[in-house]
Amino acid sequence: MRKKRRERLSKFGTDERGELAYLGEHVRLADGTDRRAVLVALWAPLAVAAVATVVPAALNPRGFAGCPYVLLPYVAQLMLLVSVVWALVRLTAAGERVRAYVHGETAGSLPGRCVAGAVCALVTFAGEIVLLALASEAPGPVELALFVGEAACAVALLALRRSVAGIAWEPC
Repeated sequence: MRKKRRERLSKFGTDERGELAYLGEHVRLADGTDRRAVLVALWAPLAVAAVATVVPAALNPRGFAGCPYVLLPYVAQLMLLVSVVWALVRLTAAGERVRAYVHGETAGSLPGRCVAGAVCALVTFAGEIVLLALASEAPGPVELALFVGEAACAVALLALRRSVAGIAWEPC
């Protein structure tokens, strides 16, 4: 990691006005790609995943009352969602032109983060089923909301993964 940071620093220098600027390579969306459509394709699934994760948890299902095999994957899922938000902000905040190293760090890692978040959502789903089966209880409306939320989160994150992988970039 430290070596990569030093490599980045070598790509900074002074521009024509004498100000510090990034002089390295950039990438941009391929010709014909609508930036608004890309932003919607990236941020809409993430919004669905975030809402589907947070709303059922606010209802306080039984598994959130100290059951580690429900809580631990849920916390990991939340952390991965924050990581995905961070990567999308870095990727989309720069506008049409993105530094090559930012593109590599964000677009390169987003598919893996999305899959990991979807897996955590499904493990949380399975953990709640195990909890209810061991307690011999039928799921109530709160647990059903958790099931729907976790399934929706997994589907949304996989859709986001496909959207990120489908975006064409070209050097500029």
